[in-house]
Amino acid sequence: MDFRVYPITLSMIPKITPKVIEHILSYCGDYDLIFKEKKRVLKKIPGLRSEMIDSILSPMMQEKAVKELERMEKNEIECVAFTDGRYPFKLLQIPDFPVVLYYKGKLPELERKSIAIIGTRRATNYGVRWVENFTKELAQSYSDVEILSGLAYGIDYNAHKQSLENNIPTYAVLGHGLNMIYPSAHHNLAQQILDSGGGLISEFTTADPVRPMNFVQRNRIVAGLSDAIIVVESKQKGGAMHTAKMAFSYSREVFALPGPYSSVTSQGCHLLIKRQLATLIDSVEDLTKAMQWKTNRSLIVEQPQLFEIDLDDDAKKVMNILKENSPISIDELSRSLAISVAEISQQLTKLEFMGCVEVLPGKYYRSI
Repeated sequence: MDFRVYPITLSMIPKITPKVIEHILSYCGDYDLIFKEKKRVLKKIPGLRSEMIDSILSPMMQEKAVKELERMEKNEIECVAFTDGRYPFKLLQIPDFPVVLYYKGKLPELERKSIAIIGTRRATNYGVRWVENFTKELAQSYSDVEILSGLAYGIDYNAHKQSLENNIPTYAVLGHGLNMIYPSAHHNLAQQILDSGGGLISEFTTADPVRPMNFVQRNRIVAGLSDAIIVVESKQKGGAMHTAKMAFSYSREVFALPGPYSSVTSQGCHLLIKRQLATLIDSVEDLTKAMQWKTNRSLIVEQPQLFEIDLDDDAKKVMNILKENSPISIDELSRSLAISVAEISQQLTKLEFMGCVEVLPGKYYRSI
């Protein structure tokens, strides 16, 4: 029998943990011997409940594992148990790592710097453009970095896409079995991840139903596999916030990108920074300093302007005045353009976060 049947069988038993399995192995010696052991011996093992023992001794459980292996072979899915030396070491550092990890392609490499880039499914142009420029700068700074995300719409999608465009290995952690891709619209992206030498990762079998709770559960794997987690855009509640809080509890470095205070998709990031759960980030330099990493590539290209976003007419008028009269007060801007101070303030806030305007003491502004 394929030896993988045994750890897969154990992983299917409700509430069994790696710690309990370690106790069982210390008594029995190896995985296959567990299923040959007598019930009276299993009863002596700390943490092993009677219902768990019944499941271990039930032929039906092994049959389920055998069928899972058949589906894995059909879908080219691999698996690794937590006792295997190939299991990601970073994941072993969190208290609730899965017994078995399923994957297609490759697993993250221990030697690489692992960064999770996550955020809202309803990403704005601001967040998308930041991911694009940050990833480009990251590739220019490091040759030993990899990017993780969740293959969802929005920020996740763009994190993977930009990784591929900049030749950075990328890994998608999914909330379902690897016999499918959700959302189905990202099937091509998932294949590109595999073709580029990255991987798809999950703790769920092909028989597990797809449930909303799965995606919450998978967040801990994103956090556990990463050295640093960057929340680009998020509401005050959502998957990205949950991942960030879990990462903080695992002593991972958490970063958050600030945005316009009026933007709902930036409120979660502001909250993380305000509660000191995350460090403010707006460039790779912030990441490098906080992580105390040394760049291993020379930056030949000048850092691009992060926000080359088309300005609306009012913003263009403000920028034209600033270029000709910097520095200038908000009251002078209001008089020059015949626009209310409140409207000018909104435009200046937007331009400031685009990196076009700098605020000076006394509420003066100048173009950058």
